[in-house]
Amino acid sequence: MDLNSDHFALFGLPTNYAVDLALLGERYRDLQRDFHPDRVANKSEREQRLAVQYAGMINAAYEALKSPLFRARYLLQLSGRQDQSQTTTIGDHDFLFQQIDLRERMADIGAASDPHHAYSELESEVEAKLLAQQNLFAQQYAAGDLDQAEQSADKMQFFSNLLNQLQAIEDTLDD
Repeated sequence: MDLNSDHFALFGLPTNYAVDLALLGERYRDLQRDFHPDRVANKSEREQRLAVQYAGMINAAYEALKSPLFRARYLLQLSGRQDQSQTTTIGDHDFLFQQIDLRERMADIGAASDPHHAYSELESEVEAKLLAQQNLFAQQYAAGDLDQAEQSADKMQFFSNLLNQLQAIEDTLDD
């Protein structure tokens, strides 16, 4: 195993945003079985250390490729883009107003006459917007428009964060 190979090469997959998740999972299990540290428990310290490194690399690569957002960020990184996701500001005013509206609706879920329905409706809307942004990223990346693809990845991050916050609210609805 080459510790310098990219995540796609590690799993024998084409470098593409669209990933066959079933195949990824199958190859992950195969690699885990082949390189699990327990297989070298009676080997030299060097071989044990390498097995731990391989297992860590396999796990990190799998986590990056199975997540649409992390996969997008990784593809941008492979294309020479620095991950600016922690300091990114989005200049798309319509998008920002949309985010404000979605967050206000999220804050109002608890006060709704039917909080479960309000939650489900908002969750479905955010999931649809995230999926649309993922599809847009795929098109932009395939066309080589990395500036636009990067902005789409940033928007994907916003929607993903919103879904995580919604999940926290859902957990409190039945309390």
